[in-house]
Amino acid sequence: MPRTKEQFEAMRLATREKILAAAGELFAKKGLAGTNVQEIADLAGISIGLLYRHYKTKEELFDALVSEASDGLAEVAKLFLSDAPPVKIIENFCKEVVTDVEKNDDFNNSVMLITQAITSGNQSTALQTLLMRDKEMFDALKKLVERGQSERVCRPGNPYDLALLFCSMLQGISQFKLVLKEEYKAPAPESLSSILLV
Repeated sequence: MPRTKEQFEAMRLATREKILAAAGELFAKKGLAGTNVQEIADLAGISIGLLYRHYKTKEELFDALVSEASDGLAEVAKLFLSDAPPVKIIENFCKEVVTDVEKNDDFNNSVMLITQAITSGNQSTALQTLLMRDKEMFDALKKLVERGQSERVCRPGNPYDLALLFCSMLQGISQFKLVLKEEYKAPAPESLSSILLV
């Protein structure tokens, strides 16, 4: 029985996800310059020809991952700007991040990818969007801290400083997961949220 259009589309999307996951893992470990397309195809379990049907160049694939990371940052910014109580936003976000760092290598690879993209000197549109979204997320976090301070649930202090410390802690936790591997033990979400909450 021939496959339906929907089945072909599902297969195409599944292949794309395998390529993105493999590329994310390799780019996080070896960087863009240190990774070749054959390694990505091998890790994804596909032929190099099939990889090229989805992405014409390694840089195009890198930009696709950068774009996904940008979309994630935009979602976080929306969450931080939502009308929910600041305590709930921060506590739930910290629980989600701790779980993602511990159980989701794609999340950790994304954090590394963002760092590499920023330091790469690449001037692609995808990178410019990432930088803009990263700043928007940071600004949204500062506003959340300010709102939390006005409600007396966030620590007193400069909102910029608190947001910077919080974001640095998130990045550091993710990087240490990659460094410590099996020795990594997730911090309590409350330890992370205590940077912002009283």
